[in-house]
Amino acid sequence: FLTHSVGVSTTSGVSLMQPFDTEELDPFDLHNSTTNNTRITVQQSGIYLAIGTVRWTANTAGVRVARFRINGDSTKERGQSEFPASSVSENMAHTATFLLDLVQGDYVEFLINQNSGIALDSLANSNIKFPSFLMLWVSTKAN
Repeated sequence: FLTHSVGVSTTSGVSLMQPFDTEELDPFDLHNSTTNNTRITVQQSGIYLAIGTVRWTANTAGVRVARFRINGDSTKERGQSEFPASSVSENMAHTATFLLDLVQGDYVEFLINQNSGIALDSLANSNIKFPSFLMLWVSTKAN
């Protein structure tokens, strides 16, 4: 279970791999908080449930997007979740979830994007634990 201690600025229309510098729970050493800190690397092949949450700075324009990318390959993006900005100016939490079929050594990143027309922050809060990213092993691959 990964979190990040500071907010990250996102450029309108540009995807950002959300970094994570805090390991709340990582008993199998799937993440390194200094080298490639955007990644969770699996050590066992199987089906995984990926969950990522981001909280956006208040803004009433555009759409917010969150999704997962496998092995840095833009053709392997999964679980896209998007929602329009709120007509009420308030910070908004956004979660993406998806089942991923992975092999040992694959890595997954949590991507965020927004198109408000201006830079927006992905907010950080250590008490509520966002942004966050985790992957749960569900089962071996079905034949």
